[in-house]
Amino acid sequence: KIATLPTGVQITVHDLARNLKMKKVDVLAKIKSVLGATMEDDDELDSDDAELICLELGYSVTREQKRHGRKSLEEIENEVESSKHLKKDSSITYPKRAPIISVMGHVDAGKTTLLDALRNKAIQTAKEL
Repeated sequence: KIATLPTGVQITVHDLARNLKMKKVDVLAKIKSVLGATMEDDDELDSDDAELICLELGYSVTREQKRHGRKSLEEIENEVESSKHLKKDSSITYPKRAPIISVMGHVDAGKTTLLDALRNKAIQTAKEL
């Protein structure tokens, strides 16, 4: 039996069990016995621990560069380098719009009073112009 694991990234217990075509409870039991860790199916294992679990379950392990269609670090670096050479299109104009403001705070902390004061000041300034 051969298990293919991603290189240098973490893998969830759920994904490992699916990769090995095993029940999650069996993989979790092996993790507990080998690593002494109690984990859930959405917890992550680093690649070395995942390999150890696979070996303990009787699998031989191969490594892959990609995980679930994601790009490798080398591919991303190449894309970034190639995009640096592209020129920005200065002919694009964006419409002006009002800024979006978010005010956070506890109840009765004066947020509404502050916004009302700002709004009235902005209206007065606009009328003066």
